[in-house]
Amino acid sequence: AEAYAFDEVAADRPVALLFTKTPETVLVVLPPKGIPGPILIFDSHGRPSEGANGAYILVCPNQAAVVGALSLIFPGFDLGDDMQNMLYNGFEATPVQLSAAAAAAAAAAAVTEGTGTVAV
Repeated sequence: AEAYAFDEVAADRPVALLFTKTPETVLVVLPPKGIPGPILIFDSHGRPSEGANGAYILVCPNQAAVVGALSLIFPGFDLGDDMQNMLYNGFEATPVQLSAAAAAAAAAAAVTEGTGTVAV
């Protein structure tokens, strides 16, 4: 399955997906299209049962690991009614990507501040 579902993606920059299932929101960052690399999940909520007592970033080696992690964060429920299942199990995914100008400005700022290089 292709990780990029929208047409306006620029292949040279990472894509972030904001997943919201009220009251939870997590950020998933995909590497640039066609470039191998880990997929990052940022979750601002602690998950003590998973060993995360505060906000954390999970490094996933592949899409299957992302699906598994998101399934733990956003578990499905069978409430016995199709409409209620749809309401309680639905989520929103919003794709976000820096514009070329914003990515260039961020890279220039990182170099100017001496923080190293930024892959854009």
